[in-house]
Amino acid sequence: MLGKPDPRSAAVVYAHGHTTTALRDALTPLGYEVRACEEGVDELVWRTEEVQPSVAFVGRREPPELALALMGRLAHDATCPVVAVVPELDPAYVQEAARRGAFGVVLETDLTALPAVVEIARARFAQYRALQNAFARRATVEQAKGILMAQHGIDQNAAFDLLRTHARRSSTKVLAVAEAIVRSHALLAAPERSAAAGRPSASA
Repeated sequence: MLGKPDPRSAAVVYAHGHTTTALRDALTPLGYEVRACEEGVDELVWRTEEVQPSVAFVGRREPPELALALMGRLAHDATCPVVAVVPELDPAYVQEAARRGAFGVVLETDLTALPAVVEIARARFAQYRALQNAFARRATVEQAKGILMAQHGIDQNAAFDLLRTHARRSSTKVLAVAEAIVRSHALLAAPERSAAAGRPSASA
């Protein structure tokens, strides 16, 4: 199980040695502990099992497609913001890095903007995670409403009124009630599917 993000830990993935050294020299005065992961994401995972980095820098080595794939995998895991480290400004590469989920880019030959890049990346990532959580909460409430609509033959407004009324009566949040409905529905539905799967078909 992955650990919690450390507010002052940085991972450098798939970067040349001189790039890692330059990043460490720039980040250490800012209070960051830098962990180098030359082999990629798999090494990052086992090196950070206890403490997750608060930012990950992905270098550019040959082939560049692998660096882009690493950015995409890190962004998909969504444990920390990803910053692309490039030897020179390559608009096509930067555009693709952004498409894969990079929250910032920095030149390895000029790290003067690094503090600002890191802070902006972390702030944007925090906003992104908050938006993800909001969507997840909404999806859970919508799922619970759908269950109530099917169970009671009511519309979505009435279903939400049921959620809200029960939340008030139990002094809890609508989301907590919705989560309980979704969990209980899954538990009740699972044995029925298992039993149906175990029964022989009529044609057998």
